Amino acid sequence: MSQPFVGEIKQVGYTFAPVDWAECNGQLIAINDNAALFSLLGVAYGGDARTVFGIPSLKGRVPIHMGNYAESDFSTTYTRGQIGGLEYVTLSLSQVPAHTHNFNASNEAGNSAVPYSNQSGVGNTMAVANASYYSNSGPNVALVPDMISYTGGGQSHYNIQPSIGTLFVIALEGLYPSRN
Repeated sequence: MSQPFVGEIKQVGYTFAPVDWAECNGQLIAINDNAALFSLLGVAYGGDARTVFGIPSLKGRVPIHMGNYAESDFSTTYTRGQIGGLEYVTLSLSQVPAHTHNFNASNEAGNSAVPYSNQSGVGNTMAVANASYYSNSGPNVALVPDMISYTGGGQSHYNIQPSIGTLFVIALEGLYPSRN
């Protein structure tokens, strides 16, 4: 295998960092022992720039190319070492696309005890109670808007894309990369 560049990051399928490599788990390492790597990374991933600097942490993260991403209605810039994204997300009302749910009713007497008719494949309508609460005659009145409201309870949902666990490692030794 050819000699890696200092700072090169690889993904491996085993559970340890080989000799002259370190796991990309955000640890701080001594500048004195890793001057070449420090000259490339600086403190973009943490550290005090006097005695220690940080290795990138890719635990639970997906790498993304740094730079500007411009879409038709969305633009953002990712800088080296910037962390983004959330593992859990709670949507607010402002994040849900505007939409309505009509909830109509019938002012006729109910003639069905079930909200759904298996024979017709059509849902029954809320009706004036008459031993039954549903009518198959169809809706003819709209309920006041306050009858239905948003829901969700403020709980978050898991927001991780399908993934598989592997180990990211960074070269501590090797060829010093030259610039173009």
